[in-house]
Amino acid sequence: MKRSNVGTAHRLGPARIIAVSCMLVVLTALPAQATTNGHILIGVGAVNQSMGGAGIATSLDAIGSCYSNAGSISFVRSSSAEFVMDLFTPHRTMYASIPGVAAGSVTSRTEQAVIPGMSFLDKPLNSRFSYALCALGIAGMGVSYPAVMPNAGGQFNPLAIPQSFGGFGAIYSNQQFLQVTPTVAYMLSPRLSLGLGLDSDWQSLQVSPFAATPPNASGYPVSSPASSSFGSGFTMGLAWRPDEKLELGVVYKSP
Repeated sequence: MKRSNVGTAHRLGPARIIAVSCMLVVLTALPAQATTNGHILIGVGAVNQSMGGAGIATSLDAIGSCYSNAGSISFVRSSSAEFVMDLFTPHRTMYASIPGVAAGSVTSRTEQAVIPGMSFLDKPLNSRFSYALCALGIAGMGVSYPAVMPNAGGQFNPLAIPQSFGGFGAIYSNQQFLQVTPTVAYMLSPRLSLGLGLDSDWQSLQVSPFAATPPNASGYPVSSPASSSFGSGFTMGLAWRPDEKLELGVVYKSP
């Protein structure tokens, strides 16, 4: 499995001079469980993912802090605008067998998923408040398995044969998940920050064939429009930095 992350950040220093930095992180040969938690990415952005998604007690970038711990945005060094793009390229193969009848695998024709993200962080001078707005793709993937024909030798995937032969035929799916979070954090003391983020979520899913409906005379429907859903929640985070080399964090995310 391969993942490429490209992040561009525009940071405003104390004198409000904009600096531009670019980071390219390429992670190769990682097992699936090392890059996702189920279908959700373990981290967002090049910096956060280079830390393995560890962000509850780190304040390295605005995107990672906004996603992991709302309270930690107070400790990000300066105001910033960050834009990232994930290229998620897992190798997708489906294997199926019927003992004594058939066994085989098929490989997805599509192996790329582009997942974008951006954040804006404002740290007003001489203020205990910090403000951030993040729009993050936290999941996005799909498959496109081609149909195969059965053969006398039984060397085929029985799930991928056409529905007229008892299989599912070509199998396609596409999922997208976007989270938008306005966040505010307040410095209770120079080393303790409390943050609150309001999450608005949008999810889209398309599956073909759609096996959740009863089949008709021709089998399951082979095409269906993408279905969307919306949700909302909140995140509360507390970040404590007892010294410059240690940071602790506690986070609660609503279901």
